[in-house]
Amino acid sequence: MKMKYIEVKPRMSAPVVDHLAYVLPLGVDMDGVEYEKLLDAIKRRVKAALANEECHPWYPRGNRYKMAIQFKPSLDTSIKIGIGAIRKDVQNGDIRVSLNPSRLQKENIGRFHAFMQKIIGNRYADLLSGPLINRIDIAVDIVDLDLDQLLVKYAYAQRHTVIIKRLNGKGRVEGFNLGSVSSDYFTAVYDKSAELLDKAVKQIARRGSGTESTKSVAIKQLKMARGNPPIVRVEVRGRKVRGKSVREVMKLTDRFERLNFVSLNDELAKTVRRSTLELFISACRDRGVKRALELFEGDKSHAKLKALWTSKPEWWTPDRVWRQAVKGLKPLGIFADDSFKKPGKK
Repeated sequence: MKMKYIEVKPRMSAPVVDHLAYVLPLGVDMDGVEYEKLLDAIKRRVKAALANEECHPWYPRGNRYKMAIQFKPSLDTSIKIGIGAIRKDVQNGDIRVSLNPSRLQKENIGRFHAFMQKIIGNRYADLLSGPLINRIDIAVDIVDLDLDQLLVKYAYAQRHTVIIKRLNGKGRVEGFNLGSVSSDYFTAVYDKSAELLDKAVKQIARRGSGTESTKSVAIKQLKMARGNPPIVRVEVRGRKVRGKSVREVMKLTDRFERLNFVSLNDELAKTVRRSTLELFISACRDRGVKRALELFEGDKSHAKLKALWTSKPEWWTPDRVWRQAVKGLKPLGIFADDSFKKPGKK
């Protein structure tokens, strides 16, 4: 009996914040003497926490803080903390925190807040109502989608926009980087499946001298990574948000709406001969879309290729991705609830 093939359609996952860096304005309402006394007390507490291995040293490049530590709320996550701005006159806040919310649970954040309360003191809880965000990376995954069968479209591209494709050793596309090197925002579209597989292989390499149980866990992770469906990750990296409040960040331009895709597996693409489609996508990547369409002028497939380029796949629904991801921070409890509300609103 012949088995019936069931086509799996791509689907978008819920958006997440993949990286977050923010500052807390400690000591802005204190005079110099009072502030130095507070900082001395924090230094003593940090020293005691390091001695008790409640936290660990952190050695960032170009450190701008008097104390740099990292707190591990779980075995595979780390939160980096800078305390005591060296240039208090130009730095937004006296405490800087860098973390990956997508890898943290509410209980992890609870442990982190308990640690910070112990280090900073009673002022810490109030500081969580006014965080200033310096960096935020937002990501959404498209499951059951092969990046090698995809063209990436980027609207509002300026003259100095860089569109770089990354290839693996077999010539398969593993990612695209889009945006100016010096811009505040940068966009990456890459093969998440390849990244997961690479991580699993590195886990095995790291645990090579470990116990049999840790080896078996690593091998299991490798098998799972190899058996997972293909995943394309779309990530907008806000590298220079410049000290905006949570409310201001929620209102920023949703840069996911600038992106669109052409999939070789969509219904319209299936009406074009496969060899023609492969030539078209290759020309698009090497010479640009305008030149690629010119190459097919006079060919019977030209109208279909032009329609394919201007189409929008049904699985790509980028509206409100940015806002949904930022709102998703609220249940984690990273910031106080009132930081998400309009000023004066209860």
